[in-house]
Amino acid sequence: MAEVHQDKYGIDVMKVEVPVNMKFVEGAKSYGGQKAYSKQEAMEHFRKASAVATRPFIYLSAGVSNAEFNEGLALAAESWREIQWRVVRTRDVEGRDPSLCQQGAKAFEQWLQTEGVTKH
Repeated sequence: MAEVHQDKYGIDVMKVEVPVNMKFVEGAKSYGGQKAYSKQEAMEHFRKASAVATRPFIYLSAGVSNAEFNEGLALAAESWREIQWRVVRTRDVEGRDPSLCQQGAKAFEQWLQTEGVTKH
């Protein structure tokens, strides 16, 4: 991700495969019995991919089943929510928007579905 997001390639939007094979994520519905990642380790791969991306990107299925692809997207979304929660908590620490942290996860989910979607 870091390599192909460089300006020299002139890419506007990336199309990439999900960074893990869900068949090897322990505890996943698609798990095939041989562990390569725990759920947290798999989520870290999604977070790292997102962290180095400097342009928008779209996850492709890489030919896996719809169920497996959807499970990967759900894990990506869960990883993203954790990242966003840390951002909101940082804003709280800096004193800019304390209400989200004081009101907890429900307020955060509401913020994501309204203001977070429209402004960020």
